[in-house]
Amino acid sequence: MSQNKKEFWCKIVGEGWYNAFPGLWESPYMSNVISHVMGLYKSTTLYPESKDLFKPFKLCPYDKGKVVILGDYPYMDGSANGLAFANSKESLTLSKPLLAIQESVENDVYDGLNLGFDTTLESWAEQGVLLLNECPTAEKFNPEKSHHHIWKKFTEGIILGINLYKNKVHFIFWGQQSQQYTQFISQEDDKGNYIHCSSYPEGVNKVWRCDNFKEVNNKLKHKIVW
Repeated sequence: MSQNKKEFWCKIVGEGWYNAFPGLWESPYMSNVISHVMGLYKSTTLYPESKDLFKPFKLCPYDKGKVVILGDYPYMDGSANGLAFANSKESLTLSKPLLAIQESVENDVYDGLNLGFDTTLESWAEQGVLLLNECPTAEKFNPEKSHHHIWKKFTEGIILGINLYKNKVHFIFWGQQSQQYTQFISQEDDKGNYIHCSSYPEGVNKVWRCDNFKEVNNKLKHKIVW
């Protein structure tokens, strides 16, 4: 890999993430993914915006990461900001899953009153929460056009790598789709990582309660301000 390529990835995901997974970023597979996805940005409406594609890594430095929340794919209505489950600052209304998350945090963490919830979830990322979508891209209003086959190897590599190289990381999986990744997490010794599961945050018409926020903070020395 040329020095220019290293500089490219360090600028996009941060030096820590690059150094942790050089084989992934430098692989022909990732070169093909980037080439293909950038082509899609030119030919169709893709979410999130290209500048936000690797935002989860940029906002959550590798050495600071202590929680991983794995989503499915970005919202297809233009409200995605690159972080799993989050809405952009420009969004006028909350997406249903994010609304469910906000209500659960407010009721289960703050006893019914939380006036400072960050709907961009950027504050979570900056505290060490990697908000990664299993499939980081989606086409506008086109759920039938899945990109999972493009990103599957990438997502598996990130989850496997975090599990292998970091200890005491809390992995949060909501819904059956993301819970398929529990097979990649080791909990076998006192250096192992933690798995937290719940149903998928449904939104407006269903009450969603999730104990994962409290479960994580109960084990962290420096707690997440959800």
